[in-house]
Amino acid sequence: MQEINFLAEIRESVGKGAARKSRARGYIPAVFYEKNKPSISIELSAKEFENTYRKLKSRNALVNLNIDGKDRKALLRDVQYDPLDGHILHADFYGIAENQEITVSVPVHFVGTAVGIKEGGILQTIIREMDISCIASQIPEAINVDISAMEIGDSIHVSDLDFKGIKILTAPQRTIATMIRPTVIKAAATTVAGEGEEIEGEAEGEEEAVAEGEGTDKSDKETSK
Repeated sequence: MQEINFLAEIRESVGKGAARKSRARGYIPAVFYEKNKPSISIELSAKEFENTYRKLKSRNALVNLNIDGKDRKALLRDVQYDPLDGHILHADFYGIAENQEITVSVPVHFVGTAVGIKEGGILQTIIREMDISCIASQIPEAINVDISAMEIGDSIHVSDLDFKGIKILTAPQRTIATMIRPTVIKAAATTVAGEGEEIEGEAEGEEEAVAEGEGTDKSDKETSK
């Protein structure tokens, strides 16, 4: 798991006005909070934070946060951006104990080239993120799902996965990915096209019927004259 380090100072004043002053001095206002403990208002160097944050490989990076000389472990829980220029406006840090088990969401990465793809199959990915529970130091950057053995018609479910030290909280019956036949898509397209042809045929038939009806009416009128 990726770890990052930040120096922070305690903010004596809070509120929108104080936050604006922090930003004007080149800092990002933030909050550090822990379970069953009061939150601490802090500020960090905007340049240092933005440079480090944009290089993160995972949003679940473990943070070594030094607040006025005291080291604390934390997870970066939320980052707020300015909608106009994209600069970071605020950050939230969640304090954790060294061996505390926590719940986070991690992305799903598919690795390998499936046998079914080589045979012309199409991989449909259904789950892109999973909820897991583990010790903070064991949080993976992603859940890697090996699809290399998948053949056409195969599916991978959450219950098929097993990772040491990690408890997957996403429902075990859920499908992660499936390999489908391209003929299924082609058949569906052909069916839609066929339905369209039938509709056009019906429309042409109706026009012919109307034309014939108009001819009959005209003939009747001429006869009656």
